Amino acid sequence: NGIRVFAKMLFCQKTFNNLQNKGDIMKKKIIGGLLALLLAVSPSLSMAQGFSDTQNSWAKRYIEYYQSAGIISGSGNNMFYPNNSVTANEFAIILGRVLSQKHPQLFAENEEKSSTTFASQFFSADNYLYHLERLGLLQGIALSPNFPSQKMNRSTADMILKNLATLLANQNNSADAKIGDDFQKPIANQNADNNSTAVNLSSDAKENTNDSRDNNTDASAISAVDPSDQNAMDSSAKESHKDNLNSNQNPIANTNPSIVSLYRPNWYSEIGTLYSPSQLLTRSELLQILYHTFETQTLPYAHKVELPITHISQMTPVVAPVGCEPVSMLMCLRYKGFAKDVSIRQYLDALPRHKNDPEIAFAGSPYTPNEALRTTIFPSPLAKYGQSYGAQVVDISGSDVEQLKTELYNGNPIVVYVTLFWQKPYYKKYNIAGEVRTYLRNNHALVLAGYDPINRKFLMVDPYNVKGMKAKYWYDEDKFTTLYNARKHAVSIQ
Repeated sequence: NGIRVFAKMLFCQKTFNNLQNKGDIMKKKIIGGLLALLLAVSPSLSMAQGFSDTQNSWAKRYIEYYQSAGIISGSGNNMFYPNNSVTANEFAIILGRVLSQKHPQLFAENEEKSSTTFASQFFSADNYLYHLERLGLLQGIALSPNFPSQKMNRSTADMILKNLATLLANQNNSADAKIGDDFQKPIANQNADNNSTAVNLSSDAKENTNDSRDNNTDASAISAVDPSDQNAMDSSAKESHKDNLNSNQNPIANTNPSIVSLYRPNWYSEIGTLYSPSQLLTRSELLQILYHTFETQTLPYAHKVELPITHISQMTPVVAPVGCEPVSMLMCLRYKGFAKDVSIRQYLDALPRHKNDPEIAFAGSPYTPNEALRTTIFPSPLAKYGQSYGAQVVDISGSDVEQLKTELYNGNPIVVYVTLFWQKPYYKKYNIAGEVRTYLRNNHALVLAGYDPINRKFLMVDPYNVKGMKAKYWYDEDKFTTLYNARKHAVSIQ
């Protein structure tokens, strides 16, 4: 294979050098693109062995797939920074390279026309953004000279992908067309380097991953999709989420039958509403979307996944001995880029409360233990409180342990309800609004942040790190399952 690829490269280079006259300019561009593409995607020359910072990433399988395909090669020093936000230029390069493999005609068919009749105000012809604009994929987005360096949010990414669906549907001239039906090997492409952003992502890649989800995108430079009424989203999210857990293909809801099927991430509700439109898109999320949009083969969950959750204690600096549920969710919110400017005290003070009913709000106070109350908050009101910070927080109570694993492999931390110090559950009766209810008394909630399939253990991030309990530790799957199944209470932060 290596000799065959090398021979093709020599042939392309020789032909490239022999093209001199103006009539051969277009052929020269195409052959030059082919030469660059051979360098980019040759399995003999692309020694993809995985990045050092993605071995425990939830998106490891997507990252390695596209690394092997020559679409990405990291940010230098064998790093990929999977949790960093993706810029518009990076987004365009990765999407453009995938399209050059799956639908090379998009770059080949109109090449001559684009060079004579299309002129971009902001992008040069050797940039993928130029071609995305030429193809109409940037319609509806307010462009500006600084757009290439702008971080992409869900709204902008969603608009580009919907424009792509329309383009491909029109090209296929079929209402039932599917993206990726006909795999075509790459034949022609514009400059494969494109400022080398996707091959060697820019120095911005080295930003601290804890800051990579800051919602600092210039809202005036994009066209945002307004979320619908929050109550409508809440009513459909839980059932929709259960349907999505085991689905690899999840078409975006759209009334136009000519729209081809796009993968719908779990930031869509059942009615096609876009959650958290201003939330920044990470590199991992982009690769996940593109894989499920263009590929049909299911990638296995065979690796250890560990979400880099920053621990927050419920006992210091703020003492909230019965505030494990909201503090656990705060860890998840901050991991997803929300509630970063809110102090723990402010966050707990704003928690909705009820005098004694945890199914409505937090019963009592998270700061004060009370034997007469079941001082907790149930998953549904907890999820609604999390949504108030702009995040998609879904009550997934009732999910089995395998569904929880799927959540983790989709990059979503989970607040799970178990027992304090992993002890045997015991129950107590409470009189609430004239009704006697039986609740588990030794309740505890913590963050489920990873899974090790070899050792069959879950990673716990425990806010109640007292009495020798570590802040983070791995816990046996069977023991966890027994205590989790006592109630199957869980909240996913997406």
